[in-house]
Amino acid sequence: MSFRTRLALVAAAAVGIAVVVASVVVYVVVRNELLGEVDRALTHRYEEIATSAGIDIRDGYLHVEGPPPSQQSDYVQAVPVAGRVFVQPGAAFALPPNGHDRTTARGGHDVYFSDRNVNDTEYRVLTFPGNPGYAVQIFRPLSEVNRTLHRITLFLIFIAAGGMAVAAALGLVVARAALAPVRRLTATTEAVTETRDLSQRIETTGASNDELGRLATSFNT
Repeated sequence: MSFRTRLALVAAAAVGIAVVVASVVVYVVVRNELLGEVDRALTHRYEEIATSAGIDIRDGYLHVEGPPPSQQSDYVQAVPVAGRVFVQPGAAFALPPNGHDRTTARGGHDVYFSDRNVNDTEYRVLTFPGNPGYAVQIFRPLSEVNRTLHRITLFLIFIAAGGMAVAAALGLVVARAALAPVRRLTATTEAVTETRDLSQRIETTGASNDELGRLATSFNT
């Protein structure tokens, strides 16, 4: 592998690392912002429920003030200390509770967020103590957020690959221009070796005090 090719590969690798690091930062920032929007929406719904105290469990269902589940993007359920979960009328499913949720129902925890996966669908969940003996959970699917992150990931991969390809091409061009004095030195050295003509000289155009200029001056001397 030629020195010029190695320089081009080093340039491509350096740009690739920079692009990958920048892509990871962009991904993390976008993901946090999207999840922040979901968290703010769940918090707003929590504040509505907490201030109105519009939660009632009767006839085996959880009744919450506001639109029914079919007309909203958030779902609400109540988790007792023991036993089955109470959902709103018309709800198609319930999130399985864990020990943390049951502890919250006993008053052991305050408000907290968590992620749950049910039937290959990820949900963002806000859990808080409700009526005595119950924890209330408000949750929203993250399908749209995950689709957006998937598209962004593909874009970032394409950008990283394109950046590395452009860096490799520019690296070849720059390496060719930067190594031109070295090629002249090599050609003159080979000519002197063949002809034994010590009168040949290397032109020291440009800066004569850099590494290549000093090398050419030393050779001429």
